[in-house]
Amino acid sequence: MSAMPTYHGIVSGRSAQRDGLYMVSMEFRPARARISTPEQVGLVNAFLDGVTVLVLRISFLALMLLAPASASGHVNDRGMDYRSYKDGAGIPCCSKNDCHPAEEFRETVENGREVVRMLVDGIWITVSRIFVIGELATDGRAHWCGIKLLTNDRKSWRPGTRCVILPPRSI
Repeated sequence: MSAMPTYHGIVSGRSAQRDGLYMVSMEFRPARARISTPEQVGLVNAFLDGVTVLVLRISFLALMLLAPASASGHVNDRGMDYRSYKDGAGIPCCSKNDCHPAEEFRETVENGREVVRMLVDGIWITVSRIFVIGELATDGRAHWCGIKLLTNDRKSWRPGTRCVILPPRSI
């Protein structure tokens, strides 16, 4: 059995159907350049090494630029860092951008249970007092930490509360 010849190039073609038969037309164009000497292989490898180093440098620069942004997701507009706050089980309240200062809050009793009513991003939510952590907010505001569960109308959401951080208040 003889070996099949190897061709290097670009093949392009078209097909059309006429009278139930497929007509195929093909064209073969030789490749523009072939690497055949050790010097050419060395040049190509050097080029690829340079490209790899460039890609790594750009990736590192992008990571360095994004690092402060990810850390700032834990810090609010008044400099309060949410990373130090933990719930009763010791789990951090904030995992990224899930803590929000409340515009207003009220501690009250509804249906015989103690709750905190908070105005977060323009929507009043009611949160059980169980979610209030022992540490106080350092910026003088109440804060809600959790996920926003979107409702069907997409304009409102339900709270998936992780923590509530209250400010110091007079007794």
